[in-house]
Amino acid sequence: MTHYTQLNEIERVLIYEGKKQQKSARVIAAELGRYSSTIGRELRRNSDYIGYLYSRDAQKRTEVYKKSKMSHRENGRRGQARLKEWS
Repeated sequence: MTHYTQLNEIERVLIYEGKKQQKSARVIAAELGRYSSTIGRELRRNSDYIGYLYSRDAQKRTEVYKKSKMSHRENGRRGQARLKEWS
């Protein structure tokens, strides 16, 4: 079984720079010593209508999304509080 290692910050910066230079995923993968499918997945996950997002920007977008979602527990508490107000 092969050992999986996640992309680190430096590799993500190099992917970002490669995309700015309009390099293909295969070329970037060869430069990093990674499989092209790994680079392709990274580009799909952290891209939007503008293009590939630098990993810090992608992380920021994820944090905003998580904050906007209300936890089930918090939602339950709010519902109980409203029921008490109505009673």
